[in-house]
Amino acid sequence: MKYITEKDISLLFDFARKEANQALMENEVPIGAVIFNKDINEIIGSSHNRVQLNNNPFDHAEILALREAMIKTNRIHLDNSILIVTLEPCLMCFGALLNAGIKEVYYSVRSIEDGAFTKYQLDNCIESHFIPSEEDSNLIKSFFKNIR
Repeated sequence: MKYITEKDISLLFDFARKEANQALMENEVPIGAVIFNKDINEIIGSSHNRVQLNNNPFDHAEILALREAMIKTNRIHLDNSILIVTLEPCLMCFGALLNAGIKEVYYSVRSIEDGAFTKYQLDNCIESHFIPSEEDSNLIKSFFKNIR
């Protein structure tokens, strides 16, 4: 298993930000997610929110990235994989991460209202790392400011 460096995490956040910006272009909440497998040193899934586009409240970035990773690997358990996401996962996504065997999550914006780690303090099941990003925070804030 490969050790993940700070530089690796930074690069993976760059990929997640690209997904978040794609969501913004589609008038979705700008959240991007990446699933990285440490064994093969490769991104195995990535996506962004598509709730409005697909008219499906379950199509969060994390869920769609997990689905892509499972299809790509032909496995439902994503051992030795991590999630990088631009907003702290909600309870629904947290449950999906548990079921998929994801044991480590990196996120750049806290979710006071819905966050599995911040609000519900569920970081005893999945190791969580908050890596603050003003860029990601501002993207989400500006999206909601513009729709009000």
